[in-house]
Amino acid sequence: MVSQCNDEKMEIRNWFKGFEKGLERLSPEQRSAFLSECGRNCVNGGTLSVYQQLYERAQGDMDTFFQMANELSGVRGGGVEKGRVYYSLQCLWKEKHFTVTLCHSILRGGTDCEMRIEVEYQ
Repeated sequence: MVSQCNDEKMEIRNWFKGFEKGLERLSPEQRSAFLSECGRNCVNGGTLSVYQQLYERAQGDMDTFFQMANELSGVRGGGVEKGRVYYSLQCLWKEKHFTVTLCHSILRGGTDCEMRIEVEYQ
């Protein structure tokens, strides 16, 4: 994508360089508050509805859910340990406690977003 800016061409990647520098100036708390809204918007904009449909088809079973999710284009559940480690959304299993580790993200320079989400059974 190229846009006109003061009669000069500006590529979107140059805009992101400034965006990243701005993020670096924020405190960890400010950055977290800002980016959590970005993440929430991303999920609510499409991912959540897809996962909710899978959740219903899997009847809440996590293993079945991720087997079906792996069949979708653009979704990977690599490294899923049956019954223990999942890449998912907390809102589908409200009764579970999840520990989330961000492996990499587009905003951090990755080509995609990957989170390791571990479910704790009680």
